Amino acid sequence: MRPSPATNLSWLLSARVFLPGSPPSSLPLSAAQAAGAGLALAATPARLHPSAHLFWFDWTAPSLWLAHRYPSEQQDLSWRSEPEGLLIHRPGAEVRARRLSRTEWVFLDACRKGRPFGVASLAARSVRPMADISSLFADLIALGSFDSAGLRSHRP
Repeated sequence: MRPSPATNLSWLLSARVFLPGSPPSSLPLSAAQAAGAGLALAATPARLHPSAHLFWFDWTAPSLWLAHRYPSEQQDLSWRSEPEGLLIHRPGAEVRARRLSRTEWVFLDACRKGRPFGVASLAARSVRPMADISSLFADLIALGSFDSAGLRSHRP
């Protein structure tokens, strides 16, 4: 019998908790570093934080899993056939889990493949042409989704 997606996600979250701390070369990219790179950031090969794992589901598994993990009174616990993504990572002392829209997932997937940030932005726009890429990128930076080593090693 195959384990459920929720069981797999719980196992992965637990595995992230017991990972050794990130090496000093794996510090999350900060907003100041991204801003300091200026326009060169668009050509910089993106690197997700080494602890980052991306998932894509054809149904609301991430919403259901997160609702059970972090309960609140307003959450919808119904199964829906709506695709969702999930990011699980540990940029510091605590493991983070966040549901992703298709646009966010496509952006992060391009980054996972080492594409430059500009290419990741275009990939996200191909899914949702009117997406606010600046806000999307700022939110993902605030989550600690990216490794700063890629930015440091790309600079002349």
